[in-house]
Amino acid sequence: LMPIKADAPQPISEYYPLYRRNVRNFMPSLRFTPNQYLNFVEHSYLQRKLSGAVCTKNFTLFMVAKGYNTMGSSPWPLFTAVDEKTAFSYQIQVVIEQQAGVEDSVEARWKVMCGTSSAKTTGCDPTQHSIITLVKMGRLVRLYVNGCPHGRAAAELVIDEQDDTIANISEALFGMDANGAKFFDGELSEFLAYSEDLSSAQTDSIGRYLSRRFDIGWTWNAPTDTHILDEWLLQKARGKIKQKKTGDEEGALDDAFDRSTYKEDVILVEQSMSYLAVPEEAHNCLQQLTRMAKFPRKRMLIVKAGPFDTIFEFMESGQTLLKVAAVRLMTGLCKNNRDAVVAVCKRDGVFILLQMCEPDWKQALEDLLNEKQALYDKADDERTAVKANLEALDKTNVGCVFQARMRLKYCDNMVQEAKLQVEGVHKRMTSGIEQMNNYELVRTAAAGLAMIVEQDDDTKELLIKMSGLMVLDRVLDTPNIPVQTSICKVIWALVQQEQVARA
Repeated sequence: LMPIKADAPQPISEYYPLYRRNVRNFMPSLRFTPNQYLNFVEHSYLQRKLSGAVCTKNFTLFMVAKGYNTMGSSPWPLFTAVDEKTAFSYQIQVVIEQQAGVEDSVEARWKVMCGTSSAKTTGCDPTQHSIITLVKMGRLVRLYVNGCPHGRAAAELVIDEQDDTIANISEALFGMDANGAKFFDGELSEFLAYSEDLSSAQTDSIGRYLSRRFDIGWTWNAPTDTHILDEWLLQKARGKIKQKKTGDEEGALDDAFDRSTYKEDVILVEQSMSYLAVPEEAHNCLQQLTRMAKFPRKRMLIVKAGPFDTIFEFMESGQTLLKVAAVRLMTGLCKNNRDAVVAVCKRDGVFILLQMCEPDWKQALEDLLNEKQALYDKADDERTAVKANLEALDKTNVGCVFQARMRLKYCDNMVQEAKLQVEGVHKRMTSGIEQMNNYELVRTAAAGLAMIVEQDDDTKELLIKMSGLMVLDRVLDTPNIPVQTSICKVIWALVQQEQVARA
C-alpha cells in the first residue's frame, strides 16, 4: 500500500510557507499565514488520481494539521482540489460558527466540502494538532478527527451532483481556496493521499502510525451506524415523486436503488446488515433488504453477506409479522440464486416453511394465555399474603410497616401488569387480527416454497417425503383466497416433474 507521490512547489519565495522544526513531538511542520500557499504541479499524479466520476471515485486523505485563527472572516482553507472548468471542488477548511440564538457562542470547526454539499464537525477543536482523515467512497464522504472513537464520523455528507458529473481536477492547493481569496492560518505537518477507500484495518494502521509519529491520540472503531446514503436515496426518490406526481414512493425508491452504483450497493448492504442485530430495527431492516433483493446485484451482495442464520432466527420468532418479513426476505434472495436455495435447504428451510403453511396459532395463543394467567394468579396470591402480613404487624414497628407497604405497592404493580398481559392475549384471540396475520404468514410461506421447488428438483422429492401434498391439501380448505392461490402455486411447481405429478 503506497501513497500517491506528487510535488507541490512554490516558486515565489514570499508566498512560501515557513518550514519549522520541532513543532509537534520533535517533528517539523509548514507554517501557513495569509498569502502563503503551495500549488501542486500541473497534471500531477495527485490531480489525476483525484479526477473521475464524482459518484464512483474513491480516495483517502490523511493530514496532520492545526489552525490558529478563530476570529474574523472564515473559512480558512487547508486543502483544495478543484476542476476549474466546472468549479467542482473537494475542500477541507476551518470555519467559525455561532449557535443559533446563543450570544457569544462562537465555535471553530472543521468543514468538508464536495461540490454543493458540505458538513461540519462538532466538538472538535481545530486549534489543536489533529489527525484529519477524509474518506470518499463513491457519493459518501466521511471526515474523521483523531480516528473514530464513537463508531461514527465527525462529519459526513453525500455528494448531491448528477450521476454523470465528472471532476477533472486541474488545481490542488494547500493553504488557499479555489478563488485565491481565502488563506489558511495554521500548521500542516503531514499529508498522505491514497487513490482508494482503504479497509478499516488499513485506515487504523495509518492512523496509529501518525499517532505515534506526532504523539496525537487515535482511537478507531469502524463506523456502522449511519444511514446517510440510504436517506439521501430516499430524498432523491421523493424528489422524483414530487416532479412526476405519481404518489408511488416505494416505486420511486426502487428506481433510485436501481440507479445506484456498485460501491453504493456495498455500503447500503453493509449498513442494512448491521441493523439486523438491533431488535427494534429488525422488522424495518428485513423490509429494506427485501426491497433491495429485487435487484440482482444487491441480491448477490446480500447472499454473499450470509444473513441466513439470522433470517431463520426471525422465522422462529413468536412475532408473526417478524416471521412474515423474514420469509419474504428469504424468498426474495432465493429468486434465480442457487447459492441462496442451497443455504435455505441446509437449514431445513423446506420443512420449516411447510410447518408455517399449517400454523397452530390458536393452540399457541391458548398456551400463552394459560402462561399469563398463571403469572397473574401468582402475583395476586403474593399480594394477598402481603396484605395479611401487613394487617398482622405491630403498627408501632414503623420500619417493618414501611417495608410491608412498599412490598404491597410493588405487588399491586405486578398484578396490574399481569392483568394487562392477560387482557392483551384475550384481545389477540378475539379481534381477528392474529388470524389475518397468520393467513399472511401461510401465504408468504407458500410463496417461499413455490420459489424453492421451482428451482430445485431435489426439494420436490423432499417435500413429497414429508407428506407435503397432504399438508397442502388440508391448507387448501382455508377460507382465504390469497392463501389458496399461493398453495396452488406450490402444487403447480411440484407437478412440473412427471414423477411428482403421478404421486
